[in-house]
Amino acid sequence: MHGSIAKEVIKIAEIFRKHFDRFCNALCYKQSNAKAKRINGIIQVIKTICRGYRTFQYFRVTILFLCGGLDLCPRHLG
Repeated sequence: MHGSIAKEVIKIAEIFRKHFDRFCNALCYKQSNAKAKRINGIIQVIKTICRGYRTFQYFRVTILFLCGGLDLCPRHLG
């Protein structure tokens, strides 16, 4: 049992060493790629739902409509 725990700790240490600069950037700049990952997740769902679209243009418009941040109920007109 102790051997398997040691292997896991070594594996985690190697991952940390390999990505150390990325960890430092995340801590220093307080930014992440969470928004990009969220948009990619939405696009994956759209791809699953829209398998029957005939053209890429319809697929693209659907992505832009759902991920474009449009306010469908504008508060100020004019």
